[in-house]
Amino acid sequence: MQNNTQTLAPQFDQILGELTAGRSERGILQLSGMLDALMVDGSDRNAIRAGLLSHPLGKALNDPQAARVAASLGFVGAGETRSLLARDTLEQAWQRGEQCLIISACDGAELERLAGRDLSNLSLALFAIASAQGAPPPVFPACAGAGPFDLILAPAFADQSDPAALEQFIAAAAMRLAQQGRLVLSAFVPGHLGCGWQAICFGQSVHCHDEAALRQAAGQAGLSPRLFRDASGCLIWAELRAIDIHSQDGGRP
Repeated sequence: MQNNTQTLAPQFDQILGELTAGRSERGILQLSGMLDALMVDGSDRNAIRAGLLSHPLGKALNDPQAARVAASLGFVGAGETRSLLARDTLEQAWQRGEQCLIISACDGAELERLAGRDLSNLSLALFAIASAQGAPPPVFPACAGAGPFDLILAPAFADQSDPAALEQFIAAAAMRLAQQGRLVLSAFVPGHLGCGWQAICFGQSVHCHDEAALRQAAGQAGLSPRLFRDASGCLIWAELRAIDIHSQDGGRP
């Protein structure tokens, strides 16, 4: 699909007509589907973003009704699910007194529920979210420490890692896990609902990974994966544990 602004302008005009006629949901879904298709085609997201922002449709997307509808797109709910699961996982591990490492995107939001409590069993390592032109995060945050950890929680790290970098990160994390420890992370599914909106309208450039890639990376690091998708189908939640050769999951001979 061509993505120059002259080609996209008639489609933007049509979607703008839906919004101005009060059919916000129809218009937002139409735009979301179009942007998703452009991402799948490998179109130039910067050119699309520039074309959208220069068109009257770009301003119309700031309307409260349009913004409310856009907030229901799949990846938004997936992000909320990710935050909830991360906080639940950390709080439960903290209550059990486990040694935990949280690898967080900039702000350490996963710790919010535990504010004011004794966090002596928790360690926090922050990484900066890379811009579209920025450098990716390190294979493993230098300030993370050697462990061993009962839990390494890195809910958003995969967003910043291409497949090779994610494999290296999982291998490095596996070396820091306690005997019964686990690495918990999540990844957006390739082509997920709203991926184009996420990249073009929000400017969030994320790497996506499917179950096969996560299983392969886990297996190479000697970890056994337990994976499930959130209700939207946009996000994979992954718990990777050291393989116990005495358990059924470890393949008892």
